[in-house]
Amino acid sequence: MTDMSLRTRVKWIIIFRLAFLMAMMGSGLVLYSFYEVPFSQSLRNLMLWGFGGVAVSWILHGLLKRHLFIALAWSQIIWDLGFTTVLVHLTGGFQSAYVLLYVVNILMGAVLFYSSGAIAAGFLAGLAFAGIAFLNRGTHLFEEAADLSRLIFSVSALWFFAGGVGFLFKNRERLAKSLEQTTADLMELNQIHSAIVNHIPSGIIYLDDQNKLILSNPAAKKILGRVEELQGTIVEAFLREDARFESQMEVDGVMKSFGHSRVGLPNGGSVIVFQDLTGIRDLETRAQTQEKLAAVGQLGAGIAHEIRNPLASLSGSVQLLKSEFSVDSKAERLMKIVLRETDRLDALCKNFLDYAKPSQVRAEEVNVRDSVHQVISLLQNSSEYKSKAPTIENLVSKEFRIFCDPKQWEQILWNLLKNGVDAVRSGGKITVDASEVSSAQGMRTQIRISDNGVGISEDNRKQIFNPFFTTKGGGTGLGLALVYQMLKAHDATVQVHSKVGSGTTFYIEFNSMEQGDVAYDNQSSNTGG
Repeated sequence: MTDMSLRTRVKWIIIFRLAFLMAMMGSGLVLYSFYEVPFSQSLRNLMLWGFGGVAVSWILHGLLKRHLFIALAWSQIIWDLGFTTVLVHLTGGFQSAYVLLYVVNILMGAVLFYSSGAIAAGFLAGLAFAGIAFLNRGTHLFEEAADLSRLIFSVSALWFFAGGVGFLFKNRERLAKSLEQTTADLMELNQIHSAIVNHIPSGIIYLDDQNKLILSNPAAKKILGRVEELQGTIVEAFLREDARFESQMEVDGVMKSFGHSRVGLPNGGSVIVFQDLTGIRDLETRAQTQEKLAAVGQLGAGIAHEIRNPLASLSGSVQLLKSEFSVDSKAERLMKIVLRETDRLDALCKNFLDYAKPSQVRAEEVNVRDSVHQVISLLQNSSEYKSKAPTIENLVSKEFRIFCDPKQWEQILWNLLKNGVDAVRSGGKITVDASEVSSAQGMRTQIRISDNGVGISEDNRKQIFNPFFTTKGGGTGLGLALVYQMLKAHDATVQVHSKVGSGTTFYIEFNSMEQGDVAYDNQSSNTGG
């Protein structure tokens, strides 16, 4: 029992005693008014003592601390027994109708101290009644069988009643303790459950029997954003009977991969546990791309090197022929074609060699906004730009700086912006923006190059960084492969998100680096794809 609960019970006992005294006073007034039955002086004194006890108990109830308050609670039982004993003695003693008040005293003892209070009050009530009998009848009590039987029966009845009430309240105490322990266990279990659900990295959502979203944990909101707005999409994507399933779902305009499982509940609802597998799938794609690039680069580097030797001989021979012999206009035109095409092949081989064995990176601090502005200015003078005249917005703030090789960084920007120009329709739009983002490696600078062009299909998106893969008629397929390889050399990553008909966004992320010239390991495997 708690201190507060005992105080509350004592308070209600005092209020009940006051109500009982007022009822006795009222009944005495009625008897006196209608039947002219007067209150004896002894009863009036007893009533005054009763009201005085109520007043003293009420004052002490608000003043006493816990260790003294328990004594006050026991005194209430003794006070009530004493009051009842005096009342019984004054109203007929052995034959008084107020003997039944001892039953009330036992119940009050049980209310205050449960089984121990009931047994103590019953034992004292039996002794008090026996004392009244001896006081009233004396030794004649043993001479009359009826009186002795009445005494034995009354005392036995009080004790048996007290024992029965004590037994019931003992069970009540046991049940209360069991309930208290069960409640504590449930609270602890709920705390453990909440800690697990709120801190687990997997998303958890609960659907009712109508597949309506009821609850979601913080991880679900972090992964999906506004879960409520995606309710229909979640139900469509996640409600599978399979123990484990993988689905694709668009979140904030980005297509993501999710692994999820569903558990049915007895009430017809469902609990769905899911994880964002997009990063894992990207890593798998980058690993596969890296394997392909390593094999192609190793083989192609040797082939490109061998091709350049005969190309140089061929170009030199044609130039020698052109200078030593007089040729007509037709032959001269053909020689120019040969020279132009050999130069193009040589440039292609050089680009491939740069891809296969890129030069060492010499990094320095570069202002992202200024470098983007410079590349845009160059691009706006190209024929590809003038044919479509798209809007190119540089939204990068002045404070963003990265450590990179300036020439390679400009080449990366040129290739990506040129691809954006090729992808948009006439009058389209390309934007470049940057921000700081957190990742497993810490804070990184993310640069986004977006266009509202035709977009890239999922199948093509898996191959765009492969060398010689192109969807453009006159393309070599080395532009994005070089971007990939240069960023790899910078220990940076690149990802592409695209939707057919809605445009494409390239996400480039640079790690934080110390200022100054930095030589990067060209064999770093922390690459983007």
